[in-house]
Amino acid sequence: MALRFHNSVGWRNYTVALFNCRFLKRNWHKLDQFLRSNIIRKRPSASLVKGLLLAFSSLLLTLGLAGCDVNNSGQAVINFQNNDQCVANFDAQTDYFPQKASIKYAKGFTVSYHKNYKLVTIDRPFASAKTPLRYVLLQCGTPFPKDVKPDQIITVPVRSLMVFSTTHIPHLEKLKVVDRLVGIADWSLVYSPILREKASQRNLTEVAKGGRLNIEEIIRLNPDLITTFAVGNAEADTYPKLVELGLKVVLNAEYLENSPLGRAEWLKFTALFFNQEALAEEEFNQIAARYEKIARLTQKVTRKPTVLTGLNYQGTWYVAGGKSYSAQFLRDAGANYLWADDQTTGSIPLSFEAVFAKGNNADFWLPNAAMWRSLADITASDRRYAEFAAFRRGQVFNNNRRQVDGANDFWESGVLNPDVVLADLVKIFHPTLLPDHNLFYFQKLQ
Repeated sequence: MALRFHNSVGWRNYTVALFNCRFLKRNWHKLDQFLRSNIIRKRPSASLVKGLLLAFSSLLLTLGLAGCDVNNSGQAVINFQNNDQCVANFDAQTDYFPQKASIKYAKGFTVSYHKNYKLVTIDRPFASAKTPLRYVLLQCGTPFPKDVKPDQIITVPVRSLMVFSTTHIPHLEKLKVVDRLVGIADWSLVYSPILREKASQRNLTEVAKGGRLNIEEIIRLNPDLITTFAVGNAEADTYPKLVELGLKVVLNAEYLENSPLGRAEWLKFTALFFNQEALAEEEFNQIAARYEKIARLTQKVTRKPTVLTGLNYQGTWYVAGGKSYSAQFLRDAGANYLWADDQTTGSIPLSFEAVFAKGNNADFWLPNAAMWRSLADITASDRRYAEFAAFRRGQVFNNNRRQVDGANDFWESGVLNPDVVLADLVKIFHPTLLPDHNLFYFQKLQ
């Protein structure tokens, strides 16, 4: 059977508008005309398919009215799951986004509301970016504003999407839209039990194994939205390649935020594409409240233990910069980070000798090394590590307690749950402040 429609987006918009509660019956002839004009590639089976489609549409006419509603302005809408609405009778005076996002901690994106569309701006899409990116999120069933020139136009609410970063997965779970996920970049990096179950049932497609795009599968799935990230490397970034294919792609730059709550607040960015601002506000406010409550516990501690981070990799030891989100975690956890006075927001590349000179006597060491699950693993990598005081005293804590194969949940759900990460750190540095907390992302290496 070979069927092709002129425009899949037009088809969706037409059918949504057609099934308006008020106009459904009198537009019945339009459906027949649309089906007749859009089913092409004449084949003997086409008439049969056309009949089936008409019969299905007749069934929608009979049963679909139960799913229709009218909003406060008297405008007919069609209701979908998760309070989705696709406008069937546009009113230029109606505010189609009564629930609006309020951004407090995140610095990397802004959103403004304009009746039937949202204008989202990513100020710095990646570290070396010179210009921002602008996205228009257009309410389904409404006209596009003529005076706006965005980088992408995304119809919302999004019905299907792919994600190219595991940090976006917890957003979908929190917003209760995991069912709309049709593709993931690389399964080996996914920890989420929900997604692993979805994959086992063959309800999800891997589209970039090992960083290599499966163009055929991506085009076949043709999602409403793809979320990814960029580092400014034309060879490594998937963003330009996906855009060249004519796909709806947006960049998420949460990794450039310098505070834990700033990164977590990008939940609200994802929510914009599903019209789920209210749920995102509720969920994030709870996260922020828990985080700040835990941070207040350490404000009166009299002794702040010294902390060393990172590890030596191929001759270079990367420690967190003093203005990075990692350093913010340590400050809020009541620790004395050895590089706290540094002004770097990213990582600082140092020699082994330079780190040893400054961090030899640190009270704690947080290596953040996925491959180390014991002290023996550390010395097997480099025997010099055994000379650090934290190693000798057994005060080495790694963030790989929740790890399956190559997937580490600290880098997945941990980004959206900074309150839990902070609770772990306070438990490590000041265990009496949280006597009932059990380490969730971290574990003590033996």
